[in-house]
Amino acid sequence: MVRKMMLSLMVLVGMLFVPSSVRASSPIFEDVTSYQIYYDPVTTKIEKDMRRYDLVILEPREVTKEQVSRIQNSGTMVLGYVNVMEADEWNVEVMKQLQEEDFFYRNGEKVFFPEWNSYLMDLTSSHYQSVLRTDLKAQVIDKGFDGIFFDTVGDIDDQHSQNSSVLTAQRNAYAELLKFVRHEYGQIPIIQNWGFDTLKTTSAPYVDGVMWEGFQYSAVARDEWSQNRIADLNTLRAKYDIDVFTVSYKGKRKSMTYARERGFIHTHEPDHYNRWTYVK
Repeated sequence: MVRKMMLSLMVLVGMLFVPSSVRASSPIFEDVTSYQIYYDPVTTKIEKDMRRYDLVILEPREVTKEQVSRIQNSGTMVLGYVNVMEADEWNVEVMKQLQEEDFFYRNGEKVFFPEWNSYLMDLTSSHYQSVLRTDLKAQVIDKGFDGIFFDTVGDIDDQHSQNSSVLTAQRNAYAELLKFVRHEYGQIPIIQNWGFDTLKTTSAPYVDGVMWEGFQYSAVARDEWSQNRIADLNTLRAKYDIDVFTVSYKGKRKSMTYARERGFIHTHEPDHYNRWTYVK
């Protein structure tokens, strides 16, 4: 009985703490130890700097096909940003294609995020799905990116958790998008941003990685919710070979050490993503 209790305790500890030396990872990202995110225009200097990373995530409208190819020639993997659950006002090319049915409405009004100047979208709209798929092909696939970074997936959990039927419908629609990508583009690398509950219920079989922004040591080390999510992610890593990418905005040294000790692939972004900063 004592032996059984000790074994259970060891399993629990293993779920909470996975040393980097035994990192459960997707074969796609097994050689990735450094990465950076950047969403502004890529200058010649920045392009050369990017070659020092194993992976970079870029806004495809700010980079040419030729630049993508040159960055890849150094062995750097390049992923293209795709905004799944929101439409950005700055992205006129996408905004002009949208129809009223594509927006998500709450109490008869569109949901607008002033901080990001973006609208919450209804992923169950077949027209919006068509816009996403067409844009993804033109901006990411045709430009030769290695893979896709699906941003704002966390909106599914954050915005719809109070309505189970809507939540399920949005998750099912996201699954359809992922199935389409897998059918059309095979095992192209996919990372989703946040949406940890949606990852558990829906998307884990289809993605290769998940990103946790705001992974500061001061915020997660002693926080019960964060510790529960770390345990969940370790379970999914073991089952689906999903890699966990973390981003800190402050507390660089402690945050990076804490993430790497748990086998996560970490980067530090002191200026977020619109100013290029080489992080050693």
